[in-house]
Amino acid sequence: MAVPHWLRLRLQNQYPMLRYFEDRTFGVEIEFYGLDYLLTPLDESIIKPYNISSRTCDGRRFKQLCSDSQIAIGKDRESWHFEEDTSVRGKGHTKYGAELVSPILTGIEGLVQVYQALQFLAEIEGVN
Repeated sequence: MAVPHWLRLRLQNQYPMLRYFEDRTFGVEIEFYGLDYLLTPLDESIIKPYNISSRTCDGRRFKQLCSDSQIAIGKDRESWHFEEDTSVRGKGHTKYGAELVSPILTGIEGLVQVYQALQFLAEIEGVN
């Protein structure tokens, strides 16, 4: 995903350290709770998108959110994906939490994807 040149310049002017960030690779894990999902032993801790029953705050199904969003949610470690996280438990939640895990990201394009992932999570009802 290409970041528009004007946005790249604006971010680099606002945050000078980004000039040194162009070639750096990184990854993120965003931990949260409140996602309704089903996990089988064969899934190896990866929560498949078709096993998520949560809806968006405006009532859309998860599958619709995935097709509407700018971030592609996959079912393997080479893409953005969900994993069960047993270290995260929400108040009053008996299920384990989850984490949204990125693929290997690079530079400003990667930071933009992280921002889009946070927007994606904010649309899911009950996710904290």
